[in-house]
Amino acid sequence: MVTGSVISFRKHFWTSSFPIEALLYNCEGCEGVCTRTSKLIHSQDDLREFHDELTRLEKEGEWIFIAYYELPTFA
Repeated sequence: MVTGSVISFRKHFWTSSFPIEALLYNCEGCEGVCTRTSKLIHSQDDLREFHDELTRLEKEGEWIFIAYYELPTFA
């Protein structure tokens, strides 16, 4: 469950504040069945790999929406 605040709706988002959570919807085939997927991103390397994955999914027509959330920090 997403508990943070939305910080971006852009496909390629850059930040130096981690962790963040990416939320996207994947649709399978022509049926239009969509599944919400969440990805926790801990570093710049994770974010770069996630952007590469989004590029691949976009070419395959599998993702339709993405939002990035800043997770609350606990002291």
